[in-house]
Amino acid sequence: MDDEDPEEDDRCEERCYGTCYIHQTTLDQIAQHQYSTGGALRTPLIPNLEHLEFTFSRFPGPPNAFLPLLGPKLKTFILSYHTCELLVPYDEDVAGRQRVICQGVRELAEFEGEIPLERLEISVQARKYFAMACQEIDDAFLLALKRYTRLRRVKAPTFLRHDDLVSGLRHLLHLQYLSVAFENPEVMMSFVKLFAPEHPDIRHLELEYHRADVATPRSILDPLLHCPGLISLSITTYFRRSATELSPWPLPDIYGMSEAWPKLESLTLCPHGVIPLEDLEAFRDTGLFPNLKSLTLGINSVGTTSPSLPVQLGLRSLQSLQVFTIKTLPRTTEKDIRPLI
Repeated sequence: MDDEDPEEDDRCEERCYGTCYIHQTTLDQIAQHQYSTGGALRTPLIPNLEHLEFTFSRFPGPPNAFLPLLGPKLKTFILSYHTCELLVPYDEDVAGRQRVICQGVRELAEFEGEIPLERLEISVQARKYFAMACQEIDDAFLLALKRYTRLRRVKAPTFLRHDDLVSGLRHLLHLQYLSVAFENPEVMMSFVKLFAPEHPDIRHLELEYHRADVATPRSILDPLLHCPGLISLSITTYFRRSATELSPWPLPDIYGMSEAWPKLESLTLCPHGVIPLEDLEAFRDTGLFPNLKSLTLGINSVGTTSPSLPVQLGLRSLQSLQVFTIKTLPRTTEKDIRPLI
C-alpha cells in the first residue's frame, strides 16, 4: 500500500503479538524431534493430524520447525509468515527473511514422509507486501506443487513470473481453488490468459496484485468466461490512490458474465480503478446471477446527488453486499437489500 492504514497496522500487530504463541525454546525442541540420533525419521508428533496451521510471527524459530508435525494423514497445511516491520526491497534484513521462507517451503517440498495433502496455502504478509516477493520463494513453492499432486486447493505467495506458475499448476488435475497475488496487473493478465484454458473446471479463483501504475485491464474477465463452473471470483488490488487519480472502470458485460457463470455465488471486483455508480443499474435485472449470494464492488460515488447507494437490486439470492466508495476506501459500507419482485 502507498498510504499507511492505522487499522491495518493494528490487525498486523494482533497477528504478530497474539495471546497464544510457542516459545523459541519449544520450537527448537520440536525441530529436534524430526530425526533420531541415527538420522532416521521419527514418528510424527501427532500421527492422526489432518489439519495444520503454522504461523511464523516476525520469523522466529527454525525454518523447519513444522516438519515433525507433518504426518501420513495430513490433508490441509496452512503456512503463514507475518511481520509488522516496514520492510524495504533489497534490504539485507529482507533478504534474510526471504531465505527463512525459502528454506521452510523447500524442506516441505523435500520432506521424506508420505503426506496426502489436498490443501496447501503459503501466506506471506508484511506492511510492504511486495518487499517479500522473490524468485527463490517462487521456485521453492513450485517444487512443493510438483511433489503434492493431489492438491485441490492452493494459495500461492506473490509470484513474479506468470509462466512459471502456469507450468507448476498444469499437473494438478483436481485443482478447484486457487488464490495468488502478482506485483502488477500485466503479469496477472498474462497468467489468466494461459491459466483459464488449461483449468476450465476451476471453481474458486482469487486474483490480486500489490503495485500498479495503470488500471486493471477490463479484459481480465474475458478468458474466465470459458470457466463455467466458477462458484466464487475475486479480483482486487492493495494499491490505493486519491480520488482524483483513480480512473473509471466500467463493468464489463454483466449479462455475458451471468450467462457464463450460472453457478456463481460470490463476486468481488475491487480493481485499480473505480466502477461508475450508474453501472449498478444493470443489477436490477431479476434474471441475473440466480445463485449469487455475496457481491463486493469498488464504486465511484463522486458527483452523485444521491445521499445513498442504489440498493434496490434484482439479485434474488443476494445475502451480503459490500460497497467500497471513493470517499470511504478502504472502509466497508453494508446496505440492506430489497429484491425486486
